[in-house]
Amino acid sequence: MRINIYRITPYFQVDAAIENWAVKNDHELIIQLAGVASPPELFEIDLLVMESELAEEPEWLQEIRRAGRSVVVLAGKTEEELVAELEAASELPRSNYQPIDCGYYDYFEAAIVQRRAVELRYLLPDGQERRENTQLRNLKTAQSEEFVQLADGRWLRLDRIRELDGIVNTGEVCLISP
Repeated sequence: MRINIYRITPYFQVDAAIENWAVKNDHELIIQLAGVASPPELFEIDLLVMESELAEEPEWLQEIRRAGRSVVVLAGKTEEELVAELEAASELPRSNYQPIDCGYYDYFEAAIVQRRAVELRYLLPDGQERRENTQLRNLKTAQSEEFVQLADGRWLRLDRIRELDGIVNTGEVCLISP
């Protein structure tokens, strides 16, 4: 598992308990300085460790939580509490992603190949719906989750999309069995 630590302040020191736990459990530890306005890509995160709660959660952090990723906050925890929380979080599924129908996926591929604008209706991190006219640039699968890249460079998880050009995502799942 990849453990991502996003520091809000440059003076935050990584707790030795996290480093010891990561090494002991053969996890990759990635430490990055990220301001509240510089979001990580959702597909880059398995478990997010933050130094403290934010007064107001930015949209990217809401999306991380909504995607089923575990978020561990360091502030006010003893070493034992921190290790116990990391252990519990690492046992949870990485994601709550629901695969989409193969036929629905084809609509995304067609729009990309044809380089045409589409109208999307999708869920925001807070559960609100948004409609947006955009072009689709690329598709990506990362650790069993599928994403589409919008014209502005943002990546959107496909199970968040409710409608593409008036075609509703029915929630059917296409599973290929061996």
